[in-house]
Order: sequence, then C-alpha cells, then structure tokens
Amino acid sequence: MPSVAFMSLDVEGAEHKVISSVNPAAFQVIIVELDGHDMIKDFEVHKVITHAGLMQPFKSMGCSENQDRNPTAVNIARSGIYMKETLVTDYVKAALWFNLFSSPDHAYEP
Repeated sequence: MPSVAFMSLDVEGAEHKVISSVNPAAFQVIIVELDGHDMIKDFEVHKVITHAGLMQPFKSMGCSENQDRNPTAVNIARSGIYMKETLVTDYVKAALWFNLFSSPDHAYEP
C-alpha cells in the first residue's frame, strides 16, 4: 500500500465525508479539525481514523518546552492529531532522550 507522510484536514465541516473517501491507513500523521460544533461528526471522524490503525495518545502532540525545559504536549486548538503507532513510540523515545540529556545534571560535554 502506498504511504503518505502527512495529511491536514480542515474542510469546514465536511471532514467525515473527506476522511471516508480516502484510506487513512496510508498516512503516517493526520491532523484534522475537530472543533466540537458537531460532536457526532467529530466522533465519526475519530472512529474512521482510529479504525485505520492511527492513534491519538494525547489530545494533541508535539514537543515544546515548559519553564523546566521538559518536553510537553502542544495543543493545536480544535484539532486532533493521529499518528501511526511506530511514530508514537519514536516520539516518546525522543521526548525521554531530550529530557535526559537536556537537563543541567546530564549536560553533554564532548
């Protein structure tokens, strides 16, 4: 099956129609507007994407730093971020590595 890295979907309420017309499993990452105006539509979109094997382990994912320099979830307003399981695993590993090696107690010195 062909694979596509990224899909961003914001089509003013027609997200379910569009996501139902493609194979969500072909995408590594999907960001879709789920604004809460139509909760039934948002839930149906969520079901289609998760049944295709993508995960939404957090409301939104990303990597930013809080004041303690720890990676934190990034909120993309009114959106859901879905990823293939392998990408979620890679994200968690990267966040743990970042947390370990960016703290002052574990500074890298060549």
